[in-house]
Amino acid sequence: MYNLLCSHEFDQTTELASKCADLGKDLILCKHIPEDVRQNVVNIMYRLEKHLSRFSPKLDEEELAKLKPENRYEDYDITFPKAVLESMADKMDNSPQSDAGLLVSYLAVLHYICAASKGARRYCRLQILPPLKSSDVQRRPDEGDTLRAKVIRLMMSAGPCAEMAAELLFTLCKQSPGRMMKYCGLGHAAGLFANKGLFGSINNRIRRASDSDDSDTEDYRQVEHQVNPVTGFINPLRDNSAWESMSDEQKEFEAMKLVNAMSKLMDTGVIQPGTIGEDGKPRAVEHVCEFLRNQPDPKEASDSD
Repeated sequence: MYNLLCSHEFDQTTELASKCADLGKDLILCKHIPEDVRQNVVNIMYRLEKHLSRFSPKLDEEELAKLKPENRYEDYDITFPKAVLESMADKMDNSPQSDAGLLVSYLAVLHYICAASKGARRYCRLQILPPLKSSDVQRRPDEGDTLRAKVIRLMMSAGPCAEMAAELLFTLCKQSPGRMMKYCGLGHAAGLFANKGLFGSINNRIRRASDSDDSDTEDYRQVEHQVNPVTGFINPLRDNSAWESMSDEQKEFEAMKLVNAMSKLMDTGVIQPGTIGEDGKPRAVEHVCEFLRNQPDPKEASDSD
């Protein structure tokens, strides 16, 4: 069945495809089916992404009253995305590392349904990327046993899950580079930004008043200014006594030594520093002095006249 769905000739708009999707949904909602069967069903649903939007609809009050409280979120039926998310979390915890590649289908199904349904996206975001607390930014975003940390680790892995994990997180962040940086750190999200040409937008962290699902806890707001946007957490304090005891001339001398060292590494091909091109994607620089271009003159900035 999966091989048939992978065929470029398979038409997802047919009645057969619709019936396959409905049957797959029913099987995923079954609690007592073998794990290998559940995996096969999720693989099939991955190839039926055009039908996933039907499985987290917005309901009226009468329809909502028929659902169990745990299967509704706001005005949406989240029975299906909840079941997929729980199955994925269980697989993360109970499968060997060698089977991590099997999570691609789970990530893809969640990505597609969250992209199509606001209710599914908000529910999954609450589970994977809940409002940050001050304790969450005391360590790296990929450390710990939370779903957020586990999905970020998949995004940073060298396996097949990396791209789809990044797409899911980006969808949960409403495709906002600033929000992605907030939850993952620029270092973890750099690959996604590079592929999408979004490096030119990473400073756009303006919150919209209508973005009601981007709430922060009060204790996080108190430490937000301490968070390193590159690492995504509060870096431990470093001993800067050596720099503090230097004169400005000594600091400038050390800075030029660093520039010359980087230039030699570039000339020998050991490293290839990059900058952001006009298309928002990284490009190689010919000389480290390119980093100084378009930088504001501190003297002009301080000249109030």
